[in-house]
Amino acid sequence: MNKQNIKIEKLIYLLSFIAGLVFLSTKNYSLFHFSLELFGIIVSFAVLIIAANSYQSNNNSYLMFLGVAFCFYGTFNFLHIISHDRLGIIVGYPKDLSYQLKIISNFIISGSFLLSFIFIKKKINIRIIFYSYTVLFAIILLIVFYFRIFPSTFLDNNPTLFKTITQLFIIIISIISFLVLIKQKDVFVKETFYYLSFAFVFFIISQIVNFFSVLEKDSLDLYIHLLLLLYSYCIYKAIAQMAIKKPYELAETEIDNRMIIEKKLKESEILFKNITEMVDTSIVIRKDNQLVFVNEALEKIIGYKKEELLKMNFLDLISPEHREMVKEIGLARQRGEDIPSNYEFKIITKNNEIKWVNCFAKVITLSNEQYILATGFDITEAKTSQEKIIELKSFYETILENIIDGVLVFDKNDIIYYVNNGMQRIIDLPRNEIIGKNIFSDILDDNTELISYFEHSKEVFNILNFRGIRFNTPTKKLTYQSGYLIPLLKDNNYEGTIFTARDITNTIEMEDDLIESEQNYKRIIETANEGIWVIDNHNNTVLVNKTMADMLGYTMEEMIGKSLFDFIENELKESANKKLIEIYQIKKTVCDFRLKCKNNSFIWVIISVNMLFDKNENYIGALGMLTDITTRKIAEENLKKSEEKLKSLLFQKETLLKEMHHRIKNNLYLIMNLISLKKDKYQNEVSTEIFEEIKSRIGSIAIIHDKLYKSENFEEIDIETYIKELIDSVYNLFRKDVQNVRIEVDIDKILLNIEQAISCGLILNELLTNSFKYAFKDIENCIISIKFKNLEQNKFLFEVKDNGVGYYIDNINKTDDLGLKLVKILVEQLNGKIEINNTNGCEIKIYF
Repeated sequence: MNKQNIKIEKLIYLLSFIAGLVFLSTKNYSLFHFSLELFGIIVSFAVLIIAANSYQSNNNSYLMFLGVAFCFYGTFNFLHIISHDRLGIIVGYPKDLSYQLKIISNFIISGSFLLSFIFIKKKINIRIIFYSYTVLFAIILLIVFYFRIFPSTFLDNNPTLFKTITQLFIIIISIISFLVLIKQKDVFVKETFYYLSFAFVFFIISQIVNFFSVLEKDSLDLYIHLLLLLYSYCIYKAIAQMAIKKPYELAETEIDNRMIIEKKLKESEILFKNITEMVDTSIVIRKDNQLVFVNEALEKIIGYKKEELLKMNFLDLISPEHREMVKEIGLARQRGEDIPSNYEFKIITKNNEIKWVNCFAKVITLSNEQYILATGFDITEAKTSQEKIIELKSFYETILENIIDGVLVFDKNDIIYYVNNGMQRIIDLPRNEIIGKNIFSDILDDNTELISYFEHSKEVFNILNFRGIRFNTPTKKLTYQSGYLIPLLKDNNYEGTIFTARDITNTIEMEDDLIESEQNYKRIIETANEGIWVIDNHNNTVLVNKTMADMLGYTMEEMIGKSLFDFIENELKESANKKLIEIYQIKKTVCDFRLKCKNNSFIWVIISVNMLFDKNENYIGALGMLTDITTRKIAEENLKKSEEKLKSLLFQKETLLKEMHHRIKNNLYLIMNLISLKKDKYQNEVSTEIFEEIKSRIGSIAIIHDKLYKSENFEEIDIETYIKELIDSVYNLFRKDVQNVRIEVDIDKILLNIEQAISCGLILNELLTNSFKYAFKDIENCIISIKFKNLEQNKFLFEVKDNGVGYYIDNINKTDDLGLKLVKILVEQLNGKIEINNTNGCEIKIYF
């Protein structure tokens, strides 16, 4: 009978068995249920027995793990059967106890299948697995039977949420296990894989049907148990395949495998030879120091032919400075010491050139003898570049150590591995107390704001700039820093950060002072009594204070941005523009100007303007300090009008006074002419003398009015000019009698009012007349001295002196002379006093 017929026969037996069970379920469902559960329990323990008995021969950890799992699965199924309420064996527990235990067993086997794949290629410790399941078994028994806290699966014959979720979870785990099985199918024999696959399918379908089962004794229960029967059968067949049949199949194929291996070994040998000749890496096999194999790549590096190399001592190819090192490394490797397999050294070429090679060596065993297999490649250019890199690194490190900025580098674990001198100064710690420390917990522990910058930089992988961040050093020194955070990336993965910083504490303090000064100036501007107005180079308003805005009836916001010319009348804009050009040339000025208010009224202001320039002397605007002088301007205009009116009145008065003085002078001269006519009528000497004296007195008054008529000043008379004209007038009257008289004049620059001048003129007229008439009879060298001196505090001395015969009296109050009486009266009008001295002539002093 062939294999195909045997399989058909087995299938018929299985179907017949299932049909019998279905028939049994119609007659006695309890017996049907008990029989199927018992079959599953027997299969579970059979799996354990098969796995345990075959473990010594096949050492299959996967199979052994499943055996232990099925042992406990079968145990819980056994408890499930005996806890059924129909049997009455376990009483006093919830009615759904049997179903609780069934869920537990299904959960254990589904989870175990998922875990079992771990042990396909991994050895298992049977005791640990068994003890683990035992502990789990004990815990579950305590939860279910002792503490009775296992959730209910049915309430009033309706499934609970726990039952639904648990059933769904079992289905998901089973599906995942099935997918893992499919992925690992190459590990199993084909037939075993099929049995396992069908087992998973039947189990998953049974659980799906169970998921939709509403009642504990649902009509779907028949199908569930039939599916579990098929599941148990497939599991048994799969385990039997793995434990019993597979070892013999392996034994049959062992010889074939060896032949395949030998063939592959030969192919590998050919491939090895071809590869060794094609690669650019030199390959050397040596025993002790004798070369037994070299490839063409070594010939190219060192210049010797392969035949020459196989006859040479390996150490002869090594540069003397590295020869002892290479020898010791080779001996240590042969002794089995743990030494690096990769190292660099210098070799000597056939042309005596020195080259660097990078060598990788290991000990190999061929025919029970030790050889050293070494591969190497020329790194001369790389070494040269490396030396240059080292020089550059040293150069850059020198720069980094001497720049003012601090530089710190930490890795992806936040551990600092570089810090320069500048950063030591900033952190205020020596280098050995910074390197190896955690940047956050050890250095930036008290710097929340700076830490947030670091974390953001790590998240976004971008360079971040910060400025003015407060930095408290570990020594509690407060500074302000600016700098950069530069993430270090490798293959787009974060590897660390470069942290650069510059101490700007002094700058921040100066900026704070500047801000404070600006605030103070702003307060001064805002509270200033004067208006402050700033315009830009386009004459637009950029700043005004409240005083300025109030002057024009605007708010400060309304004025900002408006042109200066918006506040100037149209007819004044041209002159204002010319004034700005003029101010630009002289840099600053003070001027009056009229501005237009919001309500179309006008105010006068006095403006002190200063032009504003930037550091390159470019004009950027102007600053004006404005004071409202409208009231003053109105007063000035009123005063100007008053002055003009006064000037008009004064002009009228002056004209009137001139006309009056002119008329008085003319009238006085008319009187003098009338007197002359009368004098001619009376030809006696007495009458003539009287008339001449009257004319002389009237003439002295007429001279004053003539002066006033010709003068611009109608209130004061220059006494010097007046006296000199008066002397000439009196002298001309007595010319023929006084030709030998010399008159000396000493007069200060004095201005007298009209009353004082007339009084002084009449006094001088009387005194000169007396001197000319009576003082110089029979006297030669006649001298008359006239002085007019300005004493202190508006006090004057008027002195007339001659060297004649003198007066016959010493007291003017006792004289009967009309002329002297007139002098006395005139002195009294001046509120003055008179002194007479007759020693050596006549000397009269008048103080007023």
